[in-house]
Amino acid sequence: MKTKIIISLIGITALMFTACTNEEASVINHAATALPELNKIVTYTPREADYVAGNYPAYKKVQYFENGHITADTLFNYQHQAEEIITHTYSNNMYTQSFEQYGVTNRIIERTYDDTGRMVKKKTSSPNTYNNGTPIRISLFDYTTGNTVAISNYDGTTGEVLSPGITYNLTDNGFISGYELSDNIMYDTVIYDGDKPLSALNYSETVTFTYYDIEVPQNMRKTVAETNNAIMDGTGFDDYAALNCNYFLKSYDGHANFETTFNTLNYPVYTKGSGSLHEAPYEAETFYFYNN
Repeated sequence: MKTKIIISLIGITALMFTACTNEEASVINHAATALPELNKIVTYTPREADYVAGNYPAYKKVQYFENGHITADTLFNYQHQAEEIITHTYSNNMYTQSFEQYGVTNRIIERTYDDTGRMVKKKTSSPNTYNNGTPIRISLFDYTTGNTVAISNYDGTTGEVLSPGITYNLTDNGFISGYELSDNIMYDTVIYDGDKPLSALNYSETVTFTYYDIEVPQNMRKTVAETNNAIMDGTGFDDYAALNCNYFLKSYDGHANFETTFNTLNYPVYTKGSGSLHEAPYEAETFYFYNN
């Protein structure tokens, strides 16, 4: 299972310096306290050395950021050729990804959000090789049933209801704590301490999460809606809860480990991931670059 770490940052307004006045002193003081802004992430799988050596299968993914949004996103294969280019478009309450592989667009994902940032609709358009043979799949997210989020899936062409539906349960603080399918069986459950996922019951196995004792910088912190969106948008559950909370994950019960190096301001600059997630191998090296 591929796992990815998704970071959302608040844009920093550019600073301009003027003549030596009290206003300048204020600006200089502002500059001294300005927070770093993420501008690039480079991820190698399984390791940078494998990609440099051209070993198969090795990949390099390069993402550029501006004001917290991805502006360029390219995946290079072991031959150092661009295999996939993802175009990210942001407009009003909609976020669209267009996936182009070897020059051919094979998938488009459109996400729509309400005024509080919660995902309310997801539309995936793709060839029959995706979505279990459904070229257009629409998912609607219903938040009106108390401490739950009910997701209904439809064929975007015929309107046919696709099963199974999914219902996510929420904690008193609004975080997703578990899910069940239309058979009313609870499959995964996450135990929280406030906003911190502590452990999870993954089918019959209990797993615990270990975090670094380092405070996440303010402009890297996610809202409840952003955390829940990442969980519902992902391919996993408990691992996505741990990876998208406001704590730096160190270990997923020993199954997966994340060796992270931080700079003096508590921003991650390097992470080495190893082990497995949900019985799928996980090996990656990630480098983070900031504007200052």
